[in-house]
Amino acid sequence: MRIAASRVNKIAASLLFLLPFWAEAQLNNAFFTPHAPRQAFESEALFFHKNSEYFDPVAPGQTLLGAQVKALWNRDLGGQSTISGGLLFQGLYGAPTNLQWLNLQSPIRLFPLLQLRYQRKYQRLYLGNTQGPFSHGLPEILMNYDWAWNRPVEYGIDYHLFRSKTLFNTWIDWRQAAVAKESRQEIINAGIYVRQDVSSLGQGTLSLPIHALVYHQGGENLAQRKPLVTQFNLSTGIQWKSPHWELQSLWLQSQDASPQLRQPYRDGWASCSWIQYRSESWEQALVFVRSHEFSAPLGAPLMSNVDRAQPYTTVRDRAMIQYRLHTTRYLPLEGTQLDARLEPMYDFRQKRFMVSAAAYVKVSF
Repeated sequence: MRIAASRVNKIAASLLFLLPFWAEAQLNNAFFTPHAPRQAFESEALFFHKNSEYFDPVAPGQTLLGAQVKALWNRDLGGQSTISGGLLFQGLYGAPTNLQWLNLQSPIRLFPLLQLRYQRKYQRLYLGNTQGPFSHGLPEILMNYDWAWNRPVEYGIDYHLFRSKTLFNTWIDWRQAAVAKESRQEIINAGIYVRQDVSSLGQGTLSLPIHALVYHQGGENLAQRKPLVTQFNLSTGIQWKSPHWELQSLWLQSQDASPQLRQPYRDGWASCSWIQYRSESWEQALVFVRSHEFSAPLGAPLMSNVDRAQPYTTVRDRAMIQYRLHTTRYLPLEGTQLDARLEPMYDFRQKRFMVSAAAYVKVSF
């Protein structure tokens, strides 16, 4: 009983601290989200570089450098429907290739693109490759923006509903198909995002966001049997948003419902609060994250307590504050945009500073 009471006290204290410190832990990632078809043929190149100095057992730092090239053909089917098809090539320097059948000894990855898009006044439905992980309104603690280059294409079904005071999104993402001979498991991710506006407050709107995610990893008839993995994440909170300011506080829960645990924690919790200011070209944000035995399979590793690659490498409790500076702007070269981010942070538990810096250049031609 003492342990339970102590935990309740910690949760209550955390909530009291976070109430005046609302915000959504996600920068504007529209830079990485595909736009609606504009012409019959479109092509785009993305050059990316990110360096992180974390010195964290769960999220060690790394340096990434690479590029993506995308080519798309679009056709209007009438009745507010379009179909798009093409390819995305990615070169992540130092990564293995998935083009062995071409005997290419280079770090190239190939992603086929085929999307059927149906649009009405208040609804959008995507089949095939969807609008990607950044179209779901998820905070970064649940959806790491590093997926923009680690896994830049999302395949599945994605439905959006927009009403005057309600935003609803549900999706299924087939991340990996099972291959029995290689004992490769299937990976499926599904989720729901709901944001309900409740009232106007000052120059902004007060809303209640809810996120629910399920991550499943399994497969039958594998050459070598592997344990099933089923994990859930749920978050709820309160948000206030005006033309320049956004504040939100989220309370998150994680649960591992796998028959046999592949990581040490069955249940965990986290709180994530954020205050953000947006001008025409800049975003500045201050984020506070506190977590205990929390795991989000697709979230930012630095905000989790479990290393997905080495599940028994853990940080049981985490408390960190992060400053984020972000800008997106057009460059003098026609059709060229720059996205740059600087994110210093301090870990109160490990008593150390960490930093991440990234730059992305996108060229449409």
